[in-house]
Amino acid sequence: MNDETMDNQQQTLIENAYYAGLMEGEGSFNISYILKHQVRAAIDFTNTDVVLIDVYTDFLKKYDITYFVSKRKRKGSRDCYHVAVMKLNSIKRLCEILIPYMRGKKKNEASLIYKFVLSRLTRNKEALAKMHGNKGKIISGNHAKFDEIDKKFLEEYKDLKQSRGCSETIR
Repeated sequence: MNDETMDNQQQTLIENAYYAGLMEGEGSFNISYILKHQVRAAIDFTNTDVVLIDVYTDFLKKYDITYFVSKRKRKGSRDCYHVAVMKLNSIKRLCEILIPYMRGKKKNEASLIYKFVLSRLTRNKEALAKMHGNKGKIISGNHAKFDEIDKKFLEEYKDLKQSRGCSETIR
């Protein structure tokens, strides 16, 4: 079957499965503790092939997923490109697209990131509503503070990474 005989829905399913496989091989799903009492989630993709980076960022654009691209020059080797999805709503959307097609070990990581993001979005919404209840006076910012729920997700993520037996650095 060639591309001309496939309908748009079939093509989308195949593309989504392709990107899920790409992320299982070349991507990473991260929860990290940064600065003072902040937890950050990110979905990262790193590669030296600029064509692959372009194709991946076109996929992200198709779904209105916000991303950042950085380029690292390394002496004696090819430039390395890093695509990071860090906004909570974008992470949520990307997980919703990829997880149904994932089969590898990273599916558990992606699922945990997804649960973490849903938790943060709910608690941030509640914090914002509380802020508006105080006549718009910002008391603690427009996001929920780092709490025990975040600590639980961070610990679960660390346990998941260690149980994989991988050599990846946990941040």
